[in-house]
Amino acid sequence: MAYQRDGSTLTVFGDPAAIERIRRLAKIAGIGCAVVAVWAAVWFGLMLFSGSEILGIDDPEGTFTIIGGVGLGIAVLIAVVAIVLLTRARKLSATQPPAVLVVGREGITAVGHEMVPYQEITEVVFDREQRPTQWAPTLGGTAGNEIGNKLVQMPDQMRVLELHRREGDPVWLNLALHVPDAEFAALTNDLEAVLGQIGIPVRADDGPSPTP
Repeated sequence: MAYQRDGSTLTVFGDPAAIERIRRLAKIAGIGCAVVAVWAAVWFGLMLFSGSEILGIDDPEGTFTIIGGVGLGIAVLIAVVAIVLLTRARKLSATQPPAVLVVGREGITAVGHEMVPYQEITEVVFDREQRPTQWAPTLGGTAGNEIGNKLVQMPDQMRVLELHRREGDPVWLNLALHVPDAEFAALTNDLEAVLGQIGIPVRADDGPSPTP
């Protein structure tokens, strides 16, 4: 199963196959960014220091210097992205699949978020909905998002868990990559059993649950 329950604690682990797809994509993208960053650093470095000599064009206004400086700045940003992606790929290489959701003794922790204590949770909602298009400021960025989703085999239907808090926005987690649809229903039932003991309502997308 995608998750394990031990009494009043419950842990949802990342699917190893999905984690490997994400790791591979991050590694390939990181290497690609690193190659582009090195190429850009060399090209714009030459433009900055020797642009007029290489091209044989007088540059009294320092245009080549400006272009080279801006280009080097962009190369540094791309290099930072490469480092972030490669670091993420390395972390995902761990043998033990990471936990994406932990229902512990003091609260619930979703990956990418801090633990939410039980006393701050007003309701837990499970929902199934179609995955929207991940729009970006540019058409290329939007296409890149969709290609990335296809490469990691992100399902078109999201399986969402929302933690509603007394203060602040809900904590939102899409479990579609890690929890099959059949196990999503079982996870809802198990979480109802665990949280019902402390009076936290759990609601599925087909209406209120009998949890008090």
